[in-house]
Amino acid sequence: MHTLKDLDVAAHLQGDFESSYTSGDNTKVVATDTIKNTINVFARQHLGAEIERFALILAEHFLSRYAQVNDVGIKISERPWERLSVNGQPHPHSFQAGGEGRMFTHVVCDRGT
Repeated sequence: MHTLKDLDVAAHLQGDFESSYTSGDNTKVVATDTIKNTINVFARQHLGAEIERFALILAEHFLSRYAQVNDVGIKISERPWERLSVNGQPHPHSFQAGGEGRMFTHVVCDRGT
């Protein structure tokens, strides 16, 4: 049976991006679609039970892939979902929101830590 994870992920990259503002040179900018697509691909490859580990993997990737990035903040919140029960049996692909509580993490990494 399938399991469902509903995550909100925010990635904040800080670093040497000044040239995009001062001289119109965007070669150091990491595009938002690139960040989004990286998160989606890495979710498929690395997402497990713990969102903290996933946040660390993302932060380490952005630091190692982009030399101009000095600091990475990854915020993740996970919304719980429950499998629907039909005639006392778990439905194979139907879910409902599991409440208002959320698990969350905020990981901050830089080149030194």
